[in-house]
Amino acid sequence: MNLGKVRMELRHLRYFVAVGEELHFARAAVRLKLAQPPLSKQIRQLEQELGVRLLERTTRSVSLTSAGKVFLDEARRVLAQAERARSMAMQAQLGAVGELQIGFVTSVGYELLPDMLRAYRARFPRVQIRPYHMTVGEQIKALEERRLHIGVVRRPFESEMLAFEVIRQEPVLLSLPEGHPLAQHEVVEMRELAGESFIAATADQRTSADEALDRVFHETGFRSRVVQEAPDILTILGLVAAGIGVSLVPAAASRLRTSGVVYRPLAGDVPLHVTALAWRRDEGSAAVAGFLEAARAYLRGENELDVTRNGTIMSENSGTESHHAS
Repeated sequence: MNLGKVRMELRHLRYFVAVGEELHFARAAVRLKLAQPPLSKQIRQLEQELGVRLLERTTRSVSLTSAGKVFLDEARRVLAQAERARSMAMQAQLGAVGELQIGFVTSVGYELLPDMLRAYRARFPRVQIRPYHMTVGEQIKALEERRLHIGVVRRPFESEMLAFEVIRQEPVLLSLPEGHPLAQHEVVEMRELAGESFIAATADQRTSADEALDRVFHETGFRSRVVQEAPDILTILGLVAAGIGVSLVPAAASRLRTSGVVYRPLAGDVPLHVTALAWRRDEGSAAVAGFLEAARAYLRGENELDVTRNGTIMSENSGTESHHAS
């Protein structure tokens, strides 16, 4: 047998499996919805290409040779594998299998992101999710370089390559040590923060809400006195608990339940922290489309159940309007 000349196709295997299982050319032809003469011709060509007799034929019966029995088992396996490959390709096209790489900032990793991932997994349980804790700047760079599929970021950011969709807007809260005098207040006035020691986010973690707060402080007549900077919300809250100072944090931070820290709302027109999903505008992955669909459905449900849950507001148009970063 010259294997270099064997040019089997899947249809040849299907034809042989039908004949091998029926052991009757007429019944196999009916099963395949094929005329008997072409079927017989295809089986003969297969045997010639293989250089192996697969069937013993008489005027009354058809039987498998020893080689035919082995070939039948292998042909079934190949067809099953081909069907599996077809099915997996179809599922990948629909976003039902594959891999999804998601970046996220600390403050969404304890409630918002897990909830969205649960909603996504309920729809696409076979997609492998790879979450990465990253700063906003790191996420933007990774998205642009196609090392991430989706980013969960704090606004603002700039990138011509990326689209974004606001999924939550939440007010700023004052976090302070349990024994702090302002902890006795139900609501804290901005002017009462004059002279306080502040713990702030590092420059690469600052958001539009932080900038808005600076303007509010200026209008109130003082500048915040920053005594310590920290790279993430957990470190900030740890420093607050240690009595190093107070900090202004997104409402989501209050759900972390850090020991020794209390949260109080601020009076007046309080800036909002904005959370958004980000992805490449030219992203063609079905898994990304599936995640966006599942996230939007989850957020619509969350909004319908309780639009003020945890003191948050979702976004304009119930979070369904897509925007482009500029």
